[in-house]
Amino acid sequence: MHKQDSREAGPPFQSTARTDVVLRSSDNVDFYLMRAFLAFCSPVLESKLSQPPSYNVNDVPDKCATGSLSVIVLMEDSNILEQLLRLCYPGTSLEIQNLDDIVAVKAAAAKYSIDILEEELRKRLLVSPVIEKEPLGVFCIAFHYGWEDVGRLAAKNTLTMNILPFCKWLEYLTGVELFRLEEYRRTCGEAIVSWMEEQSYSSFGASFVWHVPSLHSAECTTSGDDRSNWFKNMTAGRPLIAKSWWKTYYNDLLIRLRKHPIAITALDDEASNAALECAKPCPVCSGPRGHKDMANYKKLVAAAVETVVGGIVLEVKFKRPSTDLIS
Repeated sequence: MHKQDSREAGPPFQSTARTDVVLRSSDNVDFYLMRAFLAFCSPVLESKLSQPPSYNVNDVPDKCATGSLSVIVLMEDSNILEQLLRLCYPGTSLEIQNLDDIVAVKAAAAKYSIDILEEELRKRLLVSPVIEKEPLGVFCIAFHYGWEDVGRLAAKNTLTMNILPFCKWLEYLTGVELFRLEEYRRTCGEAIVSWMEEQSYSSFGASFVWHVPSLHSAECTTSGDDRSNWFKNMTAGRPLIAKSWWKTYYNDLLIRLRKHPIAITALDDEASNAALECAKPCPVCSGPRGHKDMANYKKLVAAAVETVVGGIVLEVKFKRPSTDLIS
């Protein structure tokens, strides 16, 4: 049997004096490895080493290295095979790029009984950008494979979405899991809005510049008779006056938090800058103290969002992890 137009894989899978076996991908890329490493990672590939080789690299005119090495031909393409080996190989890095690769690598790991890869793939997915870019898809895959910590983080990341979009990985869920996910998203929004309305002032205090009645310009001062600008002070149990520009910002913040109950909603600079622009008639509100108080307030709200949302439980029973799931 002869091969044509094969090429050598990049580091660390190049030919060296220590490599003594070749894994060849379906698209003719040769990965040079040590037998001991291969046998340690995969009992299936170890058994292949005891079988007659598919062919020898010396049998072909375009061989990638000198010497006589056994070649094991695999069904996976070089992209999947490289990711599979990088997850197993000491001292290598890998950034998971897309969900298709996750499923393909997981399937290959199960096929070759590479048990050590299950935990490594799960850990790398937790810190991969894809869990923020495609949280719904990651949630579906995590549910399917029983990766509960990945699934719960992905569910939290769906809070950035207005609605859940269609994705092909939804076939991994039943209507129960999808309902529970939507219920979780709704509950998170309701919980932080309720907390803001009932507890934010008792927690944050009322010393922000927009609550201080003195020092403001005439245009900014709100009459105590204007009940539309009253806020309930839970600590003192009496109405708390707020400037009209602040009321607009606060009400808009609640709307945005209900839709997207995440910290970055509270930290949004565009909304706070627009509010301070509305406060320009008052040099106190729009001055250094106003900017400082606004920055502090946003940080307090962001921290509260993390705390409140962190206490909401996604009522989904994840499948048990299994290395025999290959699709």
